[in-house]
Amino acid sequence: MQITILGSGTSYGIPKIGCKCKICSDAKRKGSKNKRSRSSIFIRYKGYNILIDTSPDFKNQIIDNDISKIDFVLFTHDHADHIFGLPDIRSFGKIKCFGSEETINTIKNTFRYIFEPKDIGGGIPTLRLKIIKNKLKLKEFEILAIPVNHGNAKTYGYRIDSFAYIPDVKSLTENSIKKLGNLKLLIIDGLGYSSHPTHVNIEEVIKIIKKINPQKTFLTHINHEIDYNNCRH
Repeated sequence: MQITILGSGTSYGIPKIGCKCKICSDAKRKGSKNKRSRSSIFIRYKGYNILIDTSPDFKNQIIDNDISKIDFVLFTHDHADHIFGLPDIRSFGKIKCFGSEETINTIKNTFRYIFEPKDIGGGIPTLRLKIIKNKLKLKEFEILAIPVNHGNAKTYGYRIDSFAYIPDVKSLTENSIKKLGNLKLLIIDGLGYSSHPTHVNIEEVIKIIKKINPQKTFLTHINHEIDYNNCRH
């Protein structure tokens, strides 16, 4: 399995518009490790090219990583920072998109021009939207949808074999934690140091990581409280 982190930033990205803090200022430097586009990953596994979420930075993420094929998209939930890059997927032809019923319905309503096309003077994506309730069964493997608490949004993390991706979470039920056993790699929300109503902070995510006990963990959906230069490597 090859996993590319396309973006690891929170909803406003780093640098944040108008912010003059130390980290946002550093993120403006060429080559800064503090520069973070909105959260998304790309997976190559057993002949499939899988995208999770289409962030507002989708176009640049795809170009920067020289991605030429996407077989299907998994959506974690329907917040803007996870779906608003969807119109640019038209360059990839017909694409299947999977998510919760709530997420699929939001996509249909948000991008109504795609599903109720009129003469808009430009190209539109060709999408097939499908609801995932528990898992997506492919010939070679399964993708397990993991329900997580992220405020009022119906939100999934996804598990593919011994890897799991959970970019937006405040808490997990014991049942969801059980579904995340024996992981080799976990990529999970780690917003910042301050408390937040719908995201785990660093203290909270450490407790979750200890419960799941993966072999290795990376944090994502990071805000401008965390300085890459001060992190241990």
